Amino acid sequence: KTAESTPIACVSPLTSGLPRSWDTIGVGHMVLMHESPDEGWWEAVVVKREDEILTLRYRDAPKLPTFVRHINTVALVNPGPL
Repeated sequence: KTAESTPIACVSPLTSGLPRSWDTIGVGHMVLMHESPDEGWWEAVVVKREDEILTLRYRDAPKLPTFVRHINTVALVNPGPL
């Protein structure tokens, strides 16, 4: 076999704390939220869910105040293989 024909295995372990769908987002899950066109996307942790309304805190700045977003405005992070 040549280097070009040798398959490359890529193993991506399942990561905890990542929901598999918007329906399964719950307290403790990490999602991505869009701050603004200039600021971009940031990791946030769900601290409360009421129907489709999420209360979030920044993952890397937990002392900043929490904020509220609709579930349709957050993005999911790929949790890995099923």
